[in-house]
Amino acid sequence: MDEPNTRFLQDLQQTDFAGEQGETFSCPHCGGLLVFDISSQAVKCEQCDGLAEMMPTSPIQERVLVHGNRNYGSSTSDSPASEELDRVWQEQMSLIHCESCGNDIVVPQSDLVALCEYCGSSKVLAQKAAAGIPPDGVIPFTVDKHSAGESFRKWITRRFWAPRSLKRGFHENKLESVYLPYWTFDAQADAVYTARGGKVYYVMEGIGENRRRVRKVRWYPVRGTISRFFDDILVNATKTPTRQGRDKLMARVENFGTQALLPFNTAYLSGFKAEKYTTTPEQGFEEAKTKMMASLKEQARREVLRYYDEISSLNVKATYSRTTFKHILVPFWLSSYWYMDKPYRFVVNAQTGKVSGEAPVSKVKVALAVAAGAIVLVLALMLYLNYSNV
Repeated sequence: MDEPNTRFLQDLQQTDFAGEQGETFSCPHCGGLLVFDISSQAVKCEQCDGLAEMMPTSPIQERVLVHGNRNYGSSTSDSPASEELDRVWQEQMSLIHCESCGNDIVVPQSDLVALCEYCGSSKVLAQKAAAGIPPDGVIPFTVDKHSAGESFRKWITRRFWAPRSLKRGFHENKLESVYLPYWTFDAQADAVYTARGGKVYYVMEGIGENRRRVRKVRWYPVRGTISRFFDDILVNATKTPTRQGRDKLMARVENFGTQALLPFNTAYLSGFKAEKYTTTPEQGFEEAKTKMMASLKEQARREVLRYYDEISSLNVKATYSRTTFKHILVPFWLSSYWYMDKPYRFVVNAQTGKVSGEAPVSKVKVALAVAAGAIVLVLALMLYLNYSNV
């Protein structure tokens, strides 16, 4: 792998990837287009292959969540760095709207988007609309298109009922790279729980041959408290009724490691697309509370079972404080394909390579399986009749 050129890096530091009025990120030496290169984790010139490390912007900052406050300002939102990031985000990004599914895609103004990565439609239009609040951080792509395609091939070969033609005919060029918006939430949770703790004991009942050992439970009221700080609870920020199928697929592969989160730089989007969030941070926090409550209930359950054999009637009430959030972008490879006039989708986590998807069922394989089962049943019946007549 080529090492980033120091002089090239110094020149790019001066450009700061910002440009003016939607300019492309141009190589200072040959004028070629600069794009983010997954293999080197740097920006790369498509013409001369020069590399440059990503230049950091301002440090990642948590935004204070105040219900009803639509400004969503960070704790240091009046800093020059934050104002500059917001200006660059709004000036350098365009909003592309898909007429078929309603998907909104954020792209650098220089990019031309021909297809919607969600439904595959070519009915996409540039819109005069704000790109929303700028991302605070980004998890860069680490799984490239070839590796994502290999992950899908391994996944589809394990789907026994999938058509053989699909296993052979998948092409990597069907994959679309996209950054999807997520909210992350931090919160201090203080909870009170009540439950019934059960102590198991045994008694002998009955007389004579009917005498037996019977298990019983003696129940006691239990009460306790839990305090826990939650860090970076991930919540999908694009949930809409029209995307429920994709949302379910994404939920299965959302094991992103936020320790890899980097300060956002618009150069990460050079050559990539990003969706605009459709939910507010308040809506996202309601889902985050559901996730935190599930964790608190499990912690309370373990606490009770330290002293009792069984637990029932668990109830947990929590209050949340020191609540902050971030708008981050996480990487996915998305694709959709048609089989027997029906669409199927799959997603690949572009940090871990984990795959989730919908696989069609081959009618030929089902028919052969039914026929094989019928033959086995007939043979078994014939053998039974032969032996029964002996």
